[in-house]
Amino acid sequence: MFKLPVCPHCGTVYRYKDVRKILEENIKNSYKTMDHNKAHNHTCYHCQKKFRAQSFPQGLVLVLLIFVINVGTLLFMLSIMTELQFGWLFVITFLYIALFFVLLPFFIKFKKIDKNKNYYY
Repeated sequence: MFKLPVCPHCGTVYRYKDVRKILEENIKNSYKTMDHNKAHNHTCYHCQKKFRAQSFPQGLVLVLLIFVINVGTLLFMLSIMTELQFGWLFVITFLYIALFFVLLPFFIKFKKIDKNKNYYY
């Protein structure tokens, strides 16, 4: 689960920085164009074939994992420390949100594009 994605055609491993750039392009292009087929296509720098970055099922697992750990930590801190200020709870929540953005590239999968049906296979 904690591995960077690879090209579905040739198996080229993408670096953390490249996956972050692909995620930023997906977000930027989805706002600019309404054609979602063009917005999410990417080209492998090694084999020059097209693929798409898919984050839905794996990203949802990461969101739920971070949420459960965050709530558990906050409840634990509230039960043990009676004079805890809410500022520290906001700081801890912010740290878990930052952890989500750091771990997100490890939960991305690259999928082939079916040219006939124009979706993943």
